[in-house]
Amino acid sequence: MRTALTYAAVAFATLATPAFANPPKDVADLIGAPAAGAETEMSNRGYEKMKNNTWWNPEMGVCVHVDVLEGDFTSVTMIARTACGQSGEAAATCPPDLPEADLAKQPGCRL
Repeated sequence: MRTALTYAAVAFATLATPAFANPPKDVADLIGAPAAGAETEMSNRGYEKMKNNTWWNPEMGVCVHVDVLEGDFTSVTMIARTACGQSGEAAATCPPDLPEADLAKQPGCRL
């Protein structure tokens, strides 16, 4: 009985743990920061605010989505360029920290 409860607890903890996508390294440190200051820092780092909490970095060719909860950045996730109003064609180079698993989100980008 005790073993069954242990397995059930482990299974529940695994399901309850959100899957975190790797944020771009240049803004990963902003997770947990107050949104007002983090938005200023995003601009300082070359990102332009688009709509619906999306940000575009034209120099890197990267589009990210920011989740905000209770006034703090809770996640920064790389998303498709088209979400930032860019064409589906990738920039000349991939973002330097693009994980192989995220290639599908950056059409035309190859490592």
